[in-house]
This record gives sequence, C-alpha cells and structure tokens, in this order.
Amino acid sequence: MYADVSFSKIMQVLSLITLLSLGVILTLNLEMGFIGNTNLFNSLVKNNYEYLKYKSDLSGGGNAFLITGLLSTFKNDVEENSSPETANLVPVLLYHGILDKPDEKNVLLDNFKEQMFALKRAGWRTITIEELYKYIDKGEKLPDKSFLLTFDDGRKDSYYPVDPILKALDYNAVIFVISKYSLGQSSNYYLNKNELKEMLKSGRWEIQSHTKEGHSLYVMDQSGAQGHFYSDRLWLSDLNRLESEEEFTTRITRDFQESKDDLEKALDINIISFAYPFGDYGQNSVNFSKATKIVLNTITPIYPITFYQAWGEFTYNSASHKILVKRIEVAPDWDAQKFIEVINAGRNKELPFTDDLEKDNGWILRWGARSVEDNQLIIKSTEKSSSALIFLDGTQNWADYKFNAKVYTSKGEVITLIANYKDELNHDSCLFSTKYVRIERNINGTKKILVQRKGDSIFKGATRDLGIVTHDSQISCYIDNNLIVESKPLDTIKSSGGIGFKIWDPILNNSEIKIKSINVGPINS
Repeated sequence: MYADVSFSKIMQVLSLITLLSLGVILTLNLEMGFIGNTNLFNSLVKNNYEYLKYKSDLSGGGNAFLITGLLSTFKNDVEENSSPETANLVPVLLYHGILDKPDEKNVLLDNFKEQMFALKRAGWRTITIEELYKYIDKGEKLPDKSFLLTFDDGRKDSYYPVDPILKALDYNAVIFVISKYSLGQSSNYYLNKNELKEMLKSGRWEIQSHTKEGHSLYVMDQSGAQGHFYSDRLWLSDLNRLESEEEFTTRITRDFQESKDDLEKALDINIISFAYPFGDYGQNSVNFSKATKIVLNTITPIYPITFYQAWGEFTYNSASHKILVKRIEVAPDWDAQKFIEVINAGRNKELPFTDDLEKDNGWILRWGARSVEDNQLIIKSTEKSSSALIFLDGTQNWADYKFNAKVYTSKGEVITLIANYKDELNHDSCLFSTKYVRIERNINGTKKILVQRKGDSIFKGATRDLGIVTHDSQISCYIDNNLIVESKPLDTIKSSGGIGFKIWDPILNNSEIKIKSINVGPINS
C-alpha cells in the first residue's frame, strides 16, 4: 500500500468534494421547489457518493466513509497483482441485472459487491475485449489472474448499481447491448444512446453487440411453438411454411451485420464481439441440424470473437479458443465464498495433483448425479440414466501423466477412467469390468476400441486402485498398480486434456461408485 498524491488524484478529490457539496445544495433546492429536471446531475452525485462508500469499504473505513473514501483516493487499498506469472487460462464472467431485491434470476447488489471485492483482494484484474482477443487470436500474454467482466442486454440495472463499484476497484467491464432497444425509443429498462455515450466517456465500459432482433422468441412451427432466432428455422405464417435454409442464412446475416453497423455509427466505436442471446449459437436447435455450422460460418467474417454461456464444460478459456469464448454465468444464489470456490476451481491445476476429497475441487457433471461427502466423490446414475460422467475443471492443459484412483464399486458393470478429456466427444479411456479391460479413443463422437483384454477381476463390493497412463499418444491401463493392457502409439500428435470418470450399467439407475482418493503425476519423457 502506498500514497499517490499525483495532480490527477488531487483534482479527483476536489471534484468529489465539489459534487458532494453541490449535491447537498441541490437537495435543499429540490425540497424548496427551485429546481426541476435534475436527473442527470442527481445520478452523477449519487454515483460519486456510492463510489466513496465502496472505496471506504475496501479500506475498512466503516461508518466514516466520506472521510475514509476521500483519503483512500490517495492510496491503493489493495496490492496490485505484480506476479511475473502469465495466465494459462482466462475466465469470462457473465451477469445480467444487479438488483436490490431478489427475483431468483439476477444477482443481488450486496452479493455482486462482495464478489468483486473478493476478486480484488485476491489479486484479480479485469481486462478489455481487445486484450482478450489478442490473447486468443495472437497468443499474446496476459498476467495471471486476469478476467473479463461482462453484462448482457444493455439494462439500466447493469450500469447504475455497478459503475461506482468498478470505479472504486479500478475495474472495467463490457456490456452487450440489444441495438433495437438501446438505439430506439427511450425505455425505463434499457440504456439509451446518451447513457451509452456517458459509459464510454468514463473509460470503464466497453459497448459490444448482443443482437438487433434476436432476443425474443419466435414461432417455429404451425402449432405456435417458439424457438430461438439464431438456431431455429422460423414459421412463415403468410406462406404457411418454414423458412428455407437460404432464408434462414439471409435473416441471421442481416441481423449480425445491422447490429454491428448501427452501434458503430451511433457510438463511433469499433464492434469486434457478439454475445449470443440465450447462449445459443445453433447447438440448441429444435428444427434445424445445420444451424450451428451456418451460424459460425456466417458470423466469423463479421465478429472475430463471440461469447456463449458454458454449461457442463471447462469453465476457463485457453488461447486455443477462437470464435467461441465460454462465459461463467454467475448464479443468483452464489455468495462471495461460493463464487470464489467456482473461480478457483477453474484455475489451471498443476501436476502433480492430489485430491483428498475434503471439498469439491471442481468436478463438473455432464450427466447422472454426483456429490462430495465424507471424503468421497460419489457418482451415480439416475432413474432416467444408465450412466454418469464427470470431469475435473482446470485440467484441460495436462499432458503425459498417470492418473490413479482408489474406487469402491457399489453397483454397476463398467467403471471408466478418462484421460485427455476435451469434451464428451473427444477423450481417451480405460474401461474396467468383470468381463474385460478395454482402451477406447473417442474423436468427434466416433468411438474406436484400440485394444481389449478379457478379465475376471472383482469390482463390486471392493476397493481397487485403478489407473490410466497417457504418454506419447500411448494409453495404458492398471489395476492395483499392475499393467493390464496398453495400446500402441497412435500418431505423432501429442495427446493432452483432463481427467474424468464414467460409469455404466445396462439397467437404469444401477451404477454407483465411491472414489476415496485421486493422484495424478507427470511422466517425464
């Protein structure tokens, strides 16, 4: 912590004192009826008043926040992250409205404040869209603990409650706006053009595109069922048919381009990114299997970077992510502790790695059920599934390692240890059952059995030490540290990716394992 008595700081304090003094005078004049239209000035005074309060909170100033807040403008209240380390992975956070009262959809102001304060105190710093783009597109380095803060829809309650916090923390953010609403008629809900210009002037906000027409639901069949603008073919009621592939492509292309053009012209800025409404870039289509391919081919020449909400995926982004960037959507019920647990879980995990299962270190469920309790990771199928799959967040950059787990099998036919996990369609695995031990490789959803050995091992009712080794594109499977089967080297491309577990049984709700310990160690070439 150090003092900053620069000219700019002195002027900032003088400006704040002047604004607060004028605020008192303004309030008295309002009460006496001398002043009429003062909304803009009131907002400015309130913003700076709240800024001082948050600045004081960060300094632990308590009730004397005006004095402490003013004094705190002369110093850095939290040490900046000066670590020479660079970020291997980068998270992008997503919020919508920031509210005073709960609505079960948006984050409360108190929670948002505590989440941002927790990040600041832990040494996290915000980055800009341009910095993220250079990291992804050109591989330019970013400091460790860098993150992008984003808000969707261009709502007033994304800006006014948030801006004083950003100012107090020296943070910046991106807001993705719906050009149809923010550049159209004034609204009590959406930010208007003048407000967007004020946000840009602050230097704390970037404006990017969320859509023009695509944030509503549209009819997609004769029954009136509704779907998403960018993923479903729409129903043309006047022609009594679905739109054609060509009509779909023309419609979404026009919307992508017009949203960008309208914002650039109105605000005199450069728009390089787009956030898909509902996080849907075609992958959730109901009636058009080609939607994803067409959307990505169409949008890439217009926006070099696009954002979607990631569910059941690695939460952070690596430099290999190009057109599709994942975002962590912050849930309304996350307090600061839960929020930090999620953030820490996604950070790049180093080898060697041990999980004693005292807490959840970021095991992400794809399907089935899972829990961490009594120092065990429990995985189950459900009444609607015959299997379950989980993987460990923050392990996507791992390569050349041995993954061991002590596993107690309660029920089920097959236990699988997964290595080189990229997603459910791309990974390697060792499958253990009483009938066989098998090595499989999944590439883009196509499964290939590399080698199989008949087995007679007992798993049900027993705890076994199961292992998988990935090294130089070769996979090996172990039981109780004994090599059971291994594949031949597959190709010259080095395999990499995270770890996971899968269970299966032909009967629904008949698989369950309890994992007692996990150890992963590097294998040196």
